[in-house]
Amino acid sequence: MMRKNSLCNRSNNGAQTQAIMMSVYRTLKPRGLDRLESIVNALGKYVSAGQLPALPATNTSLG
Repeated sequence: MMRKNSLCNRSNNGAQTQAIMMSVYRTLKPRGLDRLESIVNALGKYVSAGQLPALPATNTSLG
């Protein structure tokens, strides 16, 4: 549905970027992390340092 509503991926690079972002987004949830906050923080670090940080560790405070 997402691709249908966003008028599809218009290039191979766009499709690859979407696949990577969805993988990261779906990986963060089972780790108990706030997905939007984690992505925003990672992009902020990318802007300041020039490279993306590793995925954060599992949030053990959620049990």
